[in-house]
Amino acid sequence: AREQIQVQDDIVEVKLDQEFRGSALNNPHDPEARYDGHKEKVGYRAQVTETCASSTDEDNPKIITQVEVNLANTSDVQTVVSGIVRLEQAGLKPDTLLTDNGYDSDDNHQELKKRDVDLVCPPTGQAPDGLGVLDFALDEDGKKIQKCPTEQSCLKNSVNDNQESTVSYFDVETCRACPHSFECPVKITKRKAKLTWRWNQPRLEARRFQFADNPDMKKLFRQRSGGEAPMSILKNKMGLARIRRRGRTKVTLAVFLAATALNVQRTHRWIRCKTRQAMSKSKMLSNYFLRTLICRLFSSTASVRPLQQACQGQRWGLVA
Repeated sequence: AREQIQVQDDIVEVKLDQEFRGSALNNPHDPEARYDGHKEKVGYRAQVTETCASSTDEDNPKIITQVEVNLANTSDVQTVVSGIVRLEQAGLKPDTLLTDNGYDSDDNHQELKKRDVDLVCPPTGQAPDGLGVLDFALDEDGKKIQKCPTEQSCLKNSVNDNQESTVSYFDVETCRACPHSFECPVKITKRKAKLTWRWNQPRLEARRFQFADNPDMKKLFRQRSGGEAPMSILKNKMGLARIRRRGRTKVTLAVFLAATALNVQRTHRWIRCKTRQAMSKSKMLSNYFLRTLICRLFSSTASVRPLQQACQGQRWGLVA
């Protein structure tokens, strides 16, 4: 009851408390449905994984390999590892996973790296304009700074294992006289020159620079734009935008059947396209050999070139 009402001055008001907005019961007829604050809707959230080629020039039928239905208040970050685990169990684990930045987190990158999967997505945040922690010399554990970019040794490192962060101290007079102090992340005060940084910060900065400066990475990520197509088809053409089922189990079945139907359509379209391409090549080869044969039969006459031109003009009519 505390989720649905508020009591002020002995007055009971039916109003959903913002504290329980995402996890509160929204519909007594579907107790599992939750509120999605991003889209401002009540229901469920589906995650779909499909195949793609390494570039837009390569042919690929784009088959859906994994479907997952979660509560609407589930973060996208929480679904990456579970999806890869299911694909691995089914023998469909990809070498590279392309996602948008809603799935980006350092934990996901590290966990997928252990499973030999590269997570490619736009990193959250911006690359530093000046120097970053990545420019400092770290120890082997990556928890302490040894030297700054100008070869100044670090005086002290205060390591916090609980927060996975470190506070590194430098000589304040040396930092104040440094010509790069305006672009350095070290904070200079009257008595101290220190840098507070998290252990994953160098990895985050490396990914930001890689995504900003690597054209191959950008070219590969262009394939991600095609990932919106299956969701659009499933929602708008197959009726998943408003499923007439209640309960997570029934909703999952509906999404799974719709994804299966889309796979059948795409596979049929891809095979038909391949068949047409093969037939077109076969006709062209047949026409070429038939023209060559006719021209060789009449090669002794003086009308070889006009006959070749006539054969080329009727190339589609020569094959039954």
